Amino acid sequence: SQPRGFNTIRSHWCCYMVLGVEWEGQPVFALDMLGFGRSSRPIFSGDAKEAEEQFVQTLEDWRKAEGLEHMILLGHDLGGYVSTAYALKYPH
Repeated sequence: SQPRGFNTIRSHWCCYMVLGVEWEGQPVFALDMLGFGRSSRPIFSGDAKEAEEQFVQTLEDWRKAEGLEHMILLGHDLGGYVSTAYALKYPH
């Protein structure tokens, strides 16, 4: 499948790697965050902590659905925040 993301960031992916290849034998995924790009448009809680949990839980649900035991997360801006929140909740 074609990696997707923020249009301003997509160009960075193209400059630094050839999309669709593996990195050191591992698959590379470029994900849209909830509400961005081609992702669904869920209704978020007005409470910041609950909205954070919604982002984190969706990422954990995706990891399980992909069958990934471990993963390395990289994020930019809000994606960096969500990656950090995820790592704090799921340090494995």
